[in-house]
Amino acid sequence: MGGFQPVPHVLLMRQRELGLDSLDIVVLLNLTLYWWYRGQPPYLRTNLIAGRAGVSSRTIQRVIRKLQAKGYVRREKWTDAKGVTRPAIFFEGLIEKLEELTRADPILQERMNKALAKNASGQEMEVA
Repeated sequence: MGGFQPVPHVLLMRQRELGLDSLDIVVLLNLTLYWWYRGQPPYLRTNLIAGRAGVSSRTIQRVIRKLQAKGYVRREKWTDAKGVTRPAIFFEGLIEKLEELTRADPILQERMNKALAKNASGQEMEVA
């Protein structure tokens, strides 16, 4: 009833390799919280994330700049279907990096191959 958010395992498993600390992960999770459709990016609300994390908006802005510098997120103005333009966050860089890390990890690669094989045989894919 309270909702849930799927998180790629590789994001947590490779957090250190990605150069992300716990606040970076909290910010990413808050940014993706409202990302319901791939073609509709979430809007940037630093004050809301700051209140949830118990830090200042300035701290959240620094984290977002760090994520941008690493190439994981991109900020740009986006106009929605109603014509309202707001700052939005795009995750292409993070998605690309997570896909790369998944392909390079033998355990995750084996899990992905099993899921794909089950799907190809007409069986329902498992979610782990």
